[in-house]
Amino acid sequence: MKILILSDTHRNWHALEALLSKQSYDCLVFLGDVVDFGPNPRECVRFPIKSSYGQFWGVRGDHDHAMAYAKECLCNNELNTLSNTTREWSEDLLESQEIGFLRTLPFG
Repeated sequence: MKILILSDTHRNWHALEALLSKQSYDCLVFLGDVVDFGPNPRECVRFPIKSSYGQFWGVRGDHDHAMAYAKECLCNNELNTLSNTTREWSEDLLESQEIGFLRTLPFG
């Protein structure tokens, strides 16, 4: 069995897509922080949602938690400002079911 372990993709769909084009896997273990910072929130959140229909284990990172519950991520001041800005933009792009998915993950 091939297990793909990912964390901190932070909305970088192009990097994630490049990795997926070179690697096949049977099971995904996601260690949190699919949102904030990068340009593609919808694609990045949909990836673990689709993976969760197969063999999937995941946790909600601090940025995922902030998105799911409209809170600050509690990083340093510089990152917190960027996180808040990109999260506001993501809120307009993500559907309620995508935010709901983040809420279903255990907080890691």
